[in-house]
Amino acid sequence: MHEPTYGSFHPSSDDMQKLIAAAREDPLGTEFLLEGDLCAVAITFGAHVFTVEAVRENWYEITGSNKQEK
Repeated sequence: MHEPTYGSFHPSSDDMQKLIAAAREDPLGTEFLLEGDLCAVAITFGAHVFTVEAVRENWYEITGSNKQEK
């Protein structure tokens, strides 16, 4: 997987993995991560909005799953 670039911001693979792990442990889950309001997701998980976007765009590459976990 390549690390995406958004202007001068480069979400790292580690940051994306941490965000997914946080969503998996949170009652709102990965469905919220993938489908919730972008700003609300970033605030809830303490992530940069571009990291949220990177996870959404690369979900299959990161997780090997094309479906969110409940």
